Amino acid sequence: MTAREIIIAVIGTRQPSPEESKLAEEVGRELAKNGIALICGGLGGVMEDACRGACAEGGLTIGVIPGDDRKSANPCVQIPIVTGIGYARNVIIIKSAQAILLSAAATEH
Repeated sequence: MTAREIIIAVIGTRQPSPEESKLAEEVGRELAKNGIALICGGLGGVMEDACRGACAEGGLTIGVIPGDDRKSANPCVQIPIVTGIGYARNVIIIKSAQAILLSAAATEH
């Protein structure tokens, strides 16, 4: 498998700390530098930070949107996938990725 075929998921909180935001952006940058596509929920917070980093390095970003409006995707999502299925979209994200990076705050539900 080449790096271009690898998709890594980033899942995290919508209200990250400044440190989490910085780390998520760096993760996005590193994925893009290595030719790895980023898939996420496509909205704000950690997802937007990771997408911003990936975009800054010319990476591919895919956002699986929970609602019905592709315009709800953060501005750094290049490929919005509209689902209309709410949080169930996380199954699509997980099944589409070879690995998942999950922020600690995302597990506090």
